[in-house]
Amino acid sequence: SGDMSSDPEYSFRLERTSYKSRDLVYEEPGRRLVIYLEMSGARRFDWVGVDESFEAWDVPAGEPIPPAKREQILGRLADWNRARGLRIGIGPAMSMEAIFAGHERDGWTVVRNPDGSTTVSPPQGETLLARLRKWFRRGKA
Repeated sequence: SGDMSSDPEYSFRLERTSYKSRDLVYEEPGRRLVIYLEMSGARRFDWVGVDESFEAWDVPAGEPIPPAKREQILGRLADWNRARGLRIGIGPAMSMEAIFAGHERDGWTVVRNPDGSTTVSPPQGETLLARLRKWFRRGKA
C-alpha cells in the first residue's frame, strides 16, 4: 500500500496524553523516539514540539542521535505530516516569557500574579463563540 506507516523501516503514531498534548512516537528496528507535542496556539500549526526532543533516543535510552539521522527523521516526519494533512511544527524551545509576549501582541491580557503564577486571558469582550465564528469564517475564506 502507499501508506507510509506500513513501511517496515519506520513508523510514526500519535498517542493522546491529554486534551492539549500528544506523544509523537517514532519507531524503527531497535529504536524508539517519543516527542512530546502540545496543541499549538499559532494558526500555522496544529501541534508543536521542540527540536531538543531529537537529540537522544528513548530506546536505547539516552543514546545520542547523530545530526544526519536527526535530519532523516525530521524529513520522514514532514512526509508523514503531508500524507495526513497534519501540521506539526518542530523548533527551538521558546521560553514561557516569549510565549506570553506573543499573546500580549495578539491582544491577550497577561497578568503576573504575586504567587509567581501567570494568568493569560483572551481579548476582552470577545466570547469564545464569537472567536470560533471568526475562526470558521476565516477557515472557509
